[in-house]
Amino acid sequence: MKIISPGIGAQGGDEVSAVAAGADYVIVGRKIYQASDPVKVAMEIDQRLSMML
Repeated sequence: MKIISPGIGAQGGDEVSAVAAGADYVIVGRKIYQASDPVKVAMEIDQRLSMML
């Protein structure tokens, strides 16, 4: 079973904490598409998650 964690960013969740707690996937919508620089935010999220590997 895969765990998908919603609420990252706009609802107060943190992608690193969600993955550390066991989530296999995180849903990151508004945190990216409402950002003034969505590419930068997406890259920052990717970078933080990549450091966990």
